[in-house]
Amino acid sequence: MSTRSSPAGTAAAPQGDRLKTVLSAGLGRIPGLGRLSLHCTPCNDPMNQSNLVENYGTPPLEHPAGRTPEELEWANVNMCSICNSLLAGPAQADDSLPDALERVQASGHWYHRWCLAEWVWYNETDPNTRVGIEPTEVEGLRAFRPRGVNVWPIPTEKQRAVAAVTHNGFALQRVSLAMKDDKEVVLAAVAQNGHALGYASERLRNHKEVVLAAVTQEGFALQYASDAMCGDKEVVLAAVTQDGFALQFASDTLRTDPDVVGLTTEKQQAIAAVTNNMFALGNVSLAMRGDKEVVLAAVAENGMALLFASLAMQNDKEVVLVAVTQNGRALQFASAAMQTDPDVVRAAGRVP
Repeated sequence: MSTRSSPAGTAAAPQGDRLKTVLSAGLGRIPGLGRLSLHCTPCNDPMNQSNLVENYGTPPLEHPAGRTPEELEWANVNMCSICNSLLAGPAQADDSLPDALERVQASGHWYHRWCLAEWVWYNETDPNTRVGIEPTEVEGLRAFRPRGVNVWPIPTEKQRAVAAVTHNGFALQRVSLAMKDDKEVVLAAVAQNGHALGYASERLRNHKEVVLAAVTQEGFALQYASDAMCGDKEVVLAAVTQDGFALQFASDTLRTDPDVVGLTTEKQQAIAAVTNNMFALGNVSLAMRGDKEVVLAAVAENGMALLFASLAMQNDKEVVLVAVTQNGRALQFASAAMQTDPDVVRAAGRVP
C-alpha cells in the first residue's frame, strides 16, 4: 500500500461546510455494483466522487497531479485501509469531524481519524507498517472517540452557530433568526466582536447582560443598543470607559451626566455633541471650534455647521470641501478665498 503523505507543494484543500462534511463521512463501496461507487455509511445514499472532490478539495495523495477522481478510484489509491474507503476529507479538516484525516507520526500514513481512533483501542501499531503509534497520539485518539461509540452526533444548529461566532463574531449575520435571538449564541458573538450586537435580535439588543458584554468589548457597539440601554448609566459608563467617543450614542440625559462626562476628554465630548446636533458647535469652547477634527465631525454631519467654525477652519479647504459637499448652501459661511476656489465651488454644485 502506498504511503499517503501530501506531496511537496500541494496546497491544503479547502474545508467544506461542517454539516456536509459530517454527512460525507464513512464513504465506502457499494457491493455488487461492479464499478466502485461511493455512499454515505449512515444513510447509505449514493454520492458522486467528482462532486465530493470539487466540494472538499483533493485529499493528500502520493501523485495527485493529472489524475481524475475516477482514475484515483480505479487505481485504488487515496484509501483508508481500515475502512477501505476513500480519504475524502482534507488533511486540515475540523478535527471534531469523523472524516477528518489523521497522519500517524511514526509511519506517515494517512487514515480517517474516526477509523484510527477506533483502531487504537485494540491495536497500538500502524495498520499498514505495524510500527508503534506514539502513546500521546493514542491517548488523543481515544479521547476523540471513546470505546464502543459508533454513531457520530451531528452538531445541532446552536452548536454550529456558537462555533461560527466564537471564531468570527460577524458570523451572527448569517445565522437563523432563532439563533440571533439565542442569548448564548449572541453572547459568544459579542465577546468576539462587540459590533456583532448589530445583528442580534431586538430583544437581545435590549438585554442588559448582552449589551454590557458588547460595549465592554467595543464601546462603539452602544450604537446598536436599544434606547433603554443607551439610557442605562451602567451600560453607558462601560461603553465610554472602553471608548470615550461612544458618548455620542448615550441618551441626552447621560451625555451631560458628570460621572459619564468625566470619563471623556473635552475633545471627545465636543465630537460626541456635534455629531448629534450641528448647533452644538456653537456651544463648545473656542479651542474646539478651531479644532479640525471636531469641525470635520460637525460639517460631515451637517455642512451648515461651518457657520460656527473658527475663521481658520472656514478658510481650511479640506473642511470647506466636506461642508459644501454635504450641503452646498454652506458655501456662504466659507471665507472669501474659499468661496472663489474652483474646487470648492464645483463641490458646492455651483458653476464657476
